[in-house]
Amino acid sequence: MSKLSDRLTNLGQAVPQKMGFGQVREKKRNPVVLIVGVVESNGKTGPAGEFADIFLLRSKKGGKPATVKPDREGLWGVAISDCTVGDLASLKEAGCDFILIESESASGAALRDDGLGRGFVVPDGVTENRAHAIDDLPLDYLLLRGLSSKWPVTVGGALDLQEKVSMFTKHIFLEINAAPSKEDLELLRDMPVSALVVDLGVQDAQELQALKKAISELEPRKQRSELVAVLPANMQSSSTAHSHDPEPDHQDDDDDES
Repeated sequence: MSKLSDRLTNLGQAVPQKMGFGQVREKKRNPVVLIVGVVESNGKTGPAGEFADIFLLRSKKGGKPATVKPDREGLWGVAISDCTVGDLASLKEAGCDFILIESESASGAALRDDGLGRGFVVPDGVTENRAHAIDDLPLDYLLLRGLSSKWPVTVGGALDLQEKVSMFTKHIFLEINAAPSKEDLELLRDMPVSALVVDLGVQDAQELQALKKAISELEPRKQRSELVAVLPANMQSSSTAHSHDPEPDHQDDDDDES
């Protein structure tokens, strides 16, 4: 399993703290939303890279994956439009943790189970049937591009984004060109959006620092089951249909046996 998969599973969860005798430490949590910094294929992250949680290297000309690491320590992956089994093996050996498949024309080798995390760019105008097929692929996340990211978001803008998010059960990464406000972050968290993707080549470092701070102050997203509990019965089935929460483990109930 990739480290990215672990990070996504643990969004908003409390971080275990080592406690010494008589010490009381403030409870810390993983961020509710990740910041993914997009880096050119030369690996240079720039000043804004300090505030990214993970890095995504752009593909080289022709769609081949980048062959260098980011110039900062941290979890990283690469975008690809074309690759071979050998390319993927080399990436993993170099420390790459995940890939982003940018085109349907990419080799099916990109879907092999080789321990790398996997994402896919959702095409514009995707149909419901196509969305179901995408959702059934062995992917960890999906990237939404081309959506207006004007803040503050309007009700219509929220509906447009929620319509896309609700088509899938995978973790959703949203590409943005401006930092959202705290109120918009709360809205994105609840949709839910798991990561914001920013271009480190154009993103202002101070704005990204402020965004990271705002995310750190967000409360964890309420589990869908908590919301369903207060809905009328005739709305509960539709509410659970698009849940992004993991299914609870089922345990044998030995008390029922006699």
